[in-house]
This record gives sequence, structure tokens and C-alpha cells, in this order.
Amino acid sequence: MPEISLFLIASAFIAGLLMFLAPCTLPLVPAYLAFIAGIKPGDQISEKTNRRIVVNSLYYIAGFSVVFVSLGFLAGWAGAFVGSLRQVLIPLSGVLVIIFGLQMLHIINISKLFGNFKITLPSQLTPGSPTSAFVIGVAFALGWTPCVGPLLATILLMAGTSGSVFGGVFLLSVFAAGLALPFFITAVLYASATKFISTHQGFIKATEFVGGGLLLLIGVLLLTNNFELTVLYGYKILEFFGIGNLLDYY
Repeated sequence: MPEISLFLIASAFIAGLLMFLAPCTLPLVPAYLAFIAGIKPGDQISEKTNRRIVVNSLYYIAGFSVVFVSLGFLAGWAGAFVGSLRQVLIPLSGVLVIIFGLQMLHIINISKLFGNFKITLPSQLTPGSPTSAFVIGVAFALGWTPCVGPLLATILLMAGTSGSVFGGVFLLSVFAAGLALPFFITAVLYASATKFISTHQGFIKATEFVGGGLLLLIGVLLLTNNFELTVLYGYKILEFFGIGNLLDYY
């Protein structure tokens, strides 16, 4: 059974970062922030407006975090019941993760499996309202797009094969943190960050290849039943820094 290794924790966090940097997410961040702040892109930002952007971004983050952690709970809960089937499901998960990686690298096309969910938002949503920001965060998490679906699906598979509710909740919490951190930083630095996003689109597409490579690595380790190597090397890295017993708590 895959343990919650340092590699897996890092992979979940990186997957969250890559979800933020994905071509179907990052260009929309300024529009998300403008809506939850109740302003139009390009408007002058006062100190009061900047404070509202930061506060409402926390509600937005809370919205998508609740969804992701709930999915992690369900994945871990389901994984706890597979028992002896785990030895079959883990290699199968490896095959699926490899397919997800090939999709992100545009070697194959299974985008129909990761199409957007059409969510109709209530008309009562008010731009600039904390409650509306929370609802938009929930809607974002429920309507993930094709280019980030493989990342989330992989972390959910790993949460399921962890075989525990704690493992599922923990991994998806790390994933949510990886997505939340750059979003919050962008909110704090709204004016300069949105300008940077609009003028540096080229590097965004590279994240797909980084994500695809990460998924291929995880998939191969699962398929060949060598995921335990990540635990071994994780302990060695922590021992090098004198904290080798850290993973004993997971």
C-alpha cells in the first residue's frame, strides 16, 4: 500500500501549484479576483479595495478547500473498504495515472472524460460579497477543467489507495494548500500580479509538461510496485536534516 511519503506529500502540493498555473486556470485568476472583490479588471485599487480582495480571497479559498477535502474524505473512506483488492487496484491506479500523464503531455486525448461540469450560479451572487466568494470557490472546485482534471484525479487515486480517511483528507488538504498559496499571494499583490499574468503567458503552457512528467513518474512507480522507494528516500532526506522520525506520525 502506498504510504504517505515525503514524495507523495510534495507531489500533492506541487499538483495544487500546477493546477493554479495551468493554462485553463491562471489566465482567469484576475477575473475571479475582480469578481470576488466587486471591481472591474483594470480599475484603480484603493487600500480599502485591496483589503477586500485579500479578505474575499480567503473565503474563495475556503470554498474550494471544503470541496477538495470532502473529496479526499470520500476517497479515503472508499479506499478503506477495498481490503485485499488493494494489490490489484494499485497497479490499475498506476495505469490510469500514466494515461492521465499522457493526456497532460498531449500524447493522447481523453479530454471528454474531464469536461467542465456546467454549474449555474445563483443570480443572488453579489460581486464583492464574502458569501459569494465562498460559493464561487465551491463552484470552481466542482467544475474543474480538462487540463487540471488529471492532476486532481491522480491525487484522489492516491488518497484512495492510502487506505484511510486520514490519508485522503491529509493529501487533499495538501493539494488545496498548493492551490491556495499562489492564489492568496496573487490576491495580496493584485495589481502587479495580474499585470505579470497578462504579459507572461508563454511559461504557463510549460506547466502541462511538468505535470505530465510528474504523473508519469507516479504511475510507473505504482504500476511496478516500487512506490515504497519514495518512502525510503524520503526517510533518507529527512535523516540528512536530522528529522528522520517526522514521517512516523503519518
